[in-house]
Amino acid sequence: MTNPAPVPAFLRGNLEQTSTLASAWIRGLESTEEQIMKWTTGLSPEGLWWSATPDSNTIGGLINHIWITNLRLLHFAQGVALPAELNKTAPEQLAPTGEGLEDILRKFVAAQTRLKAALRQMSPEDLETPRERLGQWVPALHLCHKLVEHSHEHVGQIITLRKLWNAQKA
Repeated sequence: MTNPAPVPAFLRGNLEQTSTLASAWIRGLESTEEQIMKWTTGLSPEGLWWSATPDSNTIGGLINHIWITNLRLLHFAQGVALPAELNKTAPEQLAPTGEGLEDILRKFVAAQTRLKAALRQMSPEDLETPRERLGQWVPALHLCHKLVEHSHEHVGQIITLRKLWNAQKA
């Protein structure tokens, strides 16, 4: 008998003692984490930093970019200053570091934990508070929503890169 497929994150419903909106965002982050874990399983160090073309991203760079940018978005949503570790441009975040997969995933999971905890704690008033980003004022909830969208955009790239890596190694 085969094991049934796990229930997708978006079908798991609300989390206890968490608003519907925060639950939806957290489920989206869970989906991101599950997909990254799935598509990096068994990935070699060479595959982690492989680039399909000279100007394309790497899986390792994309994972770093996801967690750094999402924590940046959270800080903007909370209206707090960025710590030095998050004060990096996108090209700096995406640049190959040579780190091992285990180290990258550890940082990613730690960021995910911080994000989920912060989303649970944000009140409706916090979410409606206008925050400035790139010269525009938007309610903080738009920044929170973007961090989930941002994650999903790059997960698609990670999946494609892994498939390309597997195909060229076959």
